Amino acid sequence: MGCFKLLARAALTAAAFTGISFAVTVNNPIMYVDSPDPSIVRVDDAYYMVTTTMHFAPGVPVFKSTDLAQWRTVGYAYQTLTNNDQQNLNGGKDAYGKGSWASSIRYHKGFFYVLTPSYTTGKTHLYKTADVESGQWSEVQLPFYHDPSLFFDDDGTVWVFYGSGDQISYVQLNDDASGVKAGGKSGKLGGVSVNQVTGTSNYYVQQEGSHMEKVNGEYYLFTISWPAGKSRSEIVYRSKSLLSGFSGRYFLSDNGVAQGGIFDTPDGKWYALLFRDSGPVGRMSHLVPMEWKDGWPVP
Repeated sequence: MGCFKLLARAALTAAAFTGISFAVTVNNPIMYVDSPDPSIVRVDDAYYMVTTTMHFAPGVPVFKSTDLAQWRTVGYAYQTLTNNDQQNLNGGKDAYGKGSWASSIRYHKGFFYVLTPSYTTGKTHLYKTADVESGQWSEVQLPFYHDPSLFFDDDGTVWVFYGSGDQISYVQLNDDASGVKAGGKSGKLGGVSVNQVTGTSNYYVQQEGSHMEKVNGEYYLFTISWPAGKSRSEIVYRSKSLLSGFSGRYFLSDNGVAQGGIFDTPDGKWYALLFRDSGPVGRMSHLVPMEWKDGWPVP
């Protein structure tokens, strides 16, 4: 998992003029810096990633790359999370280790969305912009959802998948993502049970870090689990239905690389973006090449 080669989008463009393609080397970690809980989305030939910044402000940096090897910060989801004593360090209070965690980035109908929960405000903050690099972000506050994944389905419904423990919860938002849908659906995902996947009920961390994806008409939920005596592991569940009928298996259990989602490149390659805890440096993001076998993602 040290490094691998891929054909960059820039190389494909250059080949049209020169007939020569250029390979770039992507080394893991992709950035030698604390970049935990990564979430990624591709828009045309550009990739946008967000990571956890906890108590720091501005918060939730948005990184951009066109080749998966070179990343630059193009903006932040918020300048000020909240104006309270914890964030302002007043009266001996602080937000150290709290702030915002485990953000989810999506692109839908011309808008970027970043969903991030806060242990300081007790809310989940949903930020939206049409210009991720220089535009203004609007904000909607939702109830607190642990490690949430924002998901826009093809039928126009909008969902948040979240929680920890053996099962994962869901709640339906308004179709414009402006708030929780009155009378909308909520509950536990049917078939999702990490105990069945791992064969144990003894954990350091049972399950969290939801990432919901839809590929070729099927739904895939990725979570992280840390069974006692083993390394952090990435779990994947699969179903033809969004809210029920899931079955699960290990996606990756290798040196603690876990928590994140999957994405494809313009030329049809697939990768997982996960993190690995690297001690005092922090939790650094890693790219993991993958393929599809019998409808399952396989590293």
